[in-house]
Amino acid sequence: AVVSTQSTGGLKGLEDKRLEKATEMSTINEGERAMEEAVRKPKEELEIVEVELVQLRERVGSHQKKITRLLHSLGNDVENCRKYANKLSERKGSAGSDLSELTGRIETCQEEYQHLKMKKKTLENELMQLKGELSSSESRKAVVSTQSTGSSR
Repeated sequence: AVVSTQSTGGLKGLEDKRLEKATEMSTINEGERAMEEAVRKPKEELEIVEVELVQLRERVGSHQKKITRLLHSLGNDVENCRKYANKLSERKGSAGSDLSELTGRIETCQEEYQHLKMKKKTLENELMQLKGELSSSESRKAVVSTQSTGSSR
């Protein structure tokens, strides 16, 4: 009976150890699975982030190309505006000199007009004087003519 108790106790102890070992292995397996799950999720998230990063880099590259084209176009527009402003400035300069020349001509014409107006007035006065002289002369001629006809009678 002593032997059987020992052997039963030994078997029970062995069974307890096996159960303990199985529980330990199960706990280890659960821990490994939990760790694998914990590692798997960040790996999946990392892959998603890497894909998004590639897409963002492509979009950034596309935007940089657009910005470069726009800056180039803007540079051309600025250069064209500068050229146009220079042309306008030249035209303004020549228009300014044309304007001052025309202003000078207008002033000269106005002076000539005033001079001609005074000359007209002078000529009108001379004409009136000449008409007066003519009238006087015609009157004297008539008087002389009458006298000479009268004296010849």
